[in-house]
Amino acid sequence: MLEGTRELLKQSVQNLKKAIKSKSATLKTYQRQAEQVKAGTVGMEPEAQVRLVVKIKKLTAKCKELTYKLAKCSKRLAANVPGICFGSRKLFLKQ
Repeated sequence: MLEGTRELLKQSVQNLKKAIKSKSATLKTYQRQAEQVKAGTVGMEPEAQVRLVVKIKKLTAKCKELTYKLAKCSKRLAANVPGICFGSRKLFLKQ
């Protein structure tokens, strides 16, 4: 069980790194597009500009969240504490 949990944490770290890389690339694309609109080189309707700003805010928040999760998983791996519990909350509270 301990080895299985460590392997799952390693996979989680890999998946989170991949997701962060993907979201960051998408965010950079949207930011570049917003800069072009702001500079006036690309025309865009006002509603589309608002949607673009909202997308940028959401992606920024998602990147921060994924980075936090990655730090948390990495910390658990480095501490070598698997963090598993046998039993239920009811059993724990009976102690």
